Amino acid sequence: MSGQKRREIMGAVAALLTSGCISDDESYMKIQEIEVVNLREEDVEVTIVAKRNNEIIYESTFEFKAIQGGSTDGVNLDEDWMRAEEDLEVTISAVSIDETAFSTADLSQDYGNTDCISTFCTVDTNGINVYYSRTEC
Repeated sequence: MSGQKRREIMGAVAALLTSGCISDDESYMKIQEIEVVNLREEDVEVTIVAKRNNEIIYESTFEFKAIQGGSTDGVNLDEDWMRAEEDLEVTISAVSIDETAFSTADLSQDYGNTDCISTFCTVDTNGINVYYSRTEC
């Protein structure tokens, strides 16, 4: 086989193998909801900040009452800005307790690009804990 013919075949094989990897139709992880609850025995102030392209698109502070007899206080966010097709960075902080952050880019690596994720966060004696589960978009 001539060198020219070999290069043509190898070029065709390379194009075929990478054809699914190069696309303008990039899909993004979407967050279906963010739920935060206070499991501490004292009141807690929690701030949730969401950024897209380093711009704050959401910021809100909540005051959660202490857990009482198994009853918890918290918030459940289900907003359109969580499902836009761009990377989203979310930071959840509890004053003088803990802070945690996650991004849809990181979640895409763990859960795949086409899924929606529901997040459940607890504020307890260990700080802020975040749990993720796949959900329908």
